[in-house]
Amino acid sequence: MTVLLDTPHPINSLGEDEAGEILVVAGTGTVFRLAPAPRGGPRISLSVGDLLVQPGDPFRVSARLQNPGPAETVDVYLGAILPDGASAVMVTRLDPVTTTVARVDGGPAGLPPLAVGLPVTAGLDLPLNDLVALPFTADALPVGRTTLFAVLARSGGPLEVLSSHLVAIDVEP
Repeated sequence: MTVLLDTPHPINSLGEDEAGEILVVAGTGTVFRLAPAPRGGPRISLSVGDLLVQPGDPFRVSARLQNPGPAETVDVYLGAILPDGASAVMVTRLDPVTTTVARVDGGPAGLPPLAVGLPVTAGLDLPLNDLVALPFTADALPVGRTTLFAVLARSGGPLEVLSSHLVAIDVEP
């Protein structure tokens, strides 16, 4: 079964106006017009193998890059905010995985991107399985909650975030 409409209002009737738009009549008598969801632009999502990691565990991060809207050129940021909340490990290269530590408490301007000027075509749906896949070592991340993040920003100007996704993991000794 597919949910077409999720509403707290009881639905008494459905109709169509002369422009072809769908109308919903709620139990209160209020008439709602169904509007199409905005197409949006590029978006990124992250997933990890495990939310709790210990030394010796495999550490896997995957991503999905999608663009249901028009083509866009983006800068990509991939990193992990450390438990201190003031610093992040930023991924600056994938093959081999190369990182640098940057301060996040001063804002995003100083964070190094993974990619600059990446063209994202319209209709793109690209799974990036095992974007990062490494054995987790005791010195990889400090103990505590670490927040992995991915950000897509519009290229060629001041930082304008188009999409972001966060995943919190707990690092145990």
